[in-house]
Amino acid sequence: MHGILFDLFGTLITVESDDNAHKALSKKLAEIHDNKFPWEEHFRLYNDLVHGKEGKLTSSQGTWKALTMLAEKYGFKVKVSYDDVNRLHLEYHIRFAEPYEDAINAIVYAKKLCGKVGVITDADKEMAYGILKHIGVLDYLDVVVTSEEYGVNKPDPRLFLIAAEKMGIEPSKCVVIGDSWKDVEGAKRAGMKAILVKRRDTVLTVEPDYVAKDLSEAVEKAIELLGCSTTT
Repeated sequence: MHGILFDLFGTLITVESDDNAHKALSKKLAEIHDNKFPWEEHFRLYNDLVHGKEGKLTSSQGTWKALTMLAEKYGFKVKVSYDDVNRLHLEYHIRFAEPYEDAINAIVYAKKLCGKVGVITDADKEMAYGILKHIGVLDYLDVVVTSEEYGVNKPDPRLFLIAAEKMGIEPSKCVVIGDSWKDVEGAKRAGMKAILVKRRDTVLTVEPDYVAKDLSEAVEKAIELLGCSTTT
């Protein structure tokens, strides 16, 4: 038995749809607060807090922090609670999530030929399951491992090892497919093979076993690396 593990955002879910979710959420928060701040400023601040060089906050934490910073800057009272922001954050990400055109077929094909497939993501558990159900692939997955559930983020190899253990597969018989250096480094540190789907320029800390242009090519190469067959 072999396993193929996928990253979620930027690998299965388009980067554009994730950005669209955050833009819509920034607009909604500005609207709730009578447009006392530009939604574009909230969106930029969120990105700095989460994706910037010093960004260490989760997506929902960054959304909330950006709002409270703008409230202090512009002198208005925050009208929503942290739980309200979390609820909106979840709702918008599920609603706007769009898979890459080859994502569903890639998962189905990987499962057919290699037996076990899963997802490893830094997204919150409820969001990950909601998105995977929304795009129609949850029932194909044998495991979904989230950072929230286990308290560590990529590239910590523990997330990858947990996924392998849950699938009942040796790490050496797993391939990780992702679009980030974190996916590649985490996989290699866990003793797995790694395939980078090159969606954008990425500075790597560890070289992947293969670089693919899309998911279809990545899955074909993973099947080759693992020596899977239709009888697996």
